[in-house]
Amino acid sequence: LPERLNLPLEGDVPKKVIFDLRAEMTNLVTEFSHSFLVKNIFVDLFNNEDVIPCDSFNDFRGNFPNFTGLATGWHQDAETFFTLGHKDWKNSFYAMWISLNDADQNNSVEVIGGSHQEKRLYSQNYSYLSRDISDISKKLSKLSTTKIECHAGDVFFIDPLVFHRSVTNKNNYARFSCDMRYC
Repeated sequence: LPERLNLPLEGDVPKKVIFDLRAEMTNLVTEFSHSFLVKNIFVDLFNNEDVIPCDSFNDFRGNFPNFTGLATGWHQDAETFFTLGHKDWKNSFYAMWISLNDADQNNSVEVIGGSHQEKRLYSQNYSYLSRDISDISKKLSKLSTTKIECHAGDVFFIDPLVFHRSVTNKNNYARFSCDMRYC
């Protein structure tokens, strides 16, 4: 799978191909998120047996080269849940982001270190790719950012209040990942 996911993309990738791939993979991600293996990771993380998958949000993601325009802007997962009307925003939850192929600073995820420490939801929307973090908060714009570098199979846990975004992909390789949440 990593070899197939690391093939270079050339020319224009029709959005239909991207959305068909996402639709096909979403059921696999949901099935995986319900496995005992994944649940036990979250049982350990929360130190609580009473955890459940946030079924309103399991996702397969593709960060395609810049020409597709499908990157995600600065956001907090808790705010996204709230805005989209998912009941799980009221619960404690964590996201588990799994890289399915290698990612570097040219096609990765960028996080703002310490952005969760104020325990505050900000007014923002993940679809505003070009929105600068200083438009959301001058205080947040002073915090350092990190672009994650990872290999296929690497796993990251994201607090629902941490600001993060997709790095606009500047190469010919898509970055694929799955994203699941437990509360």
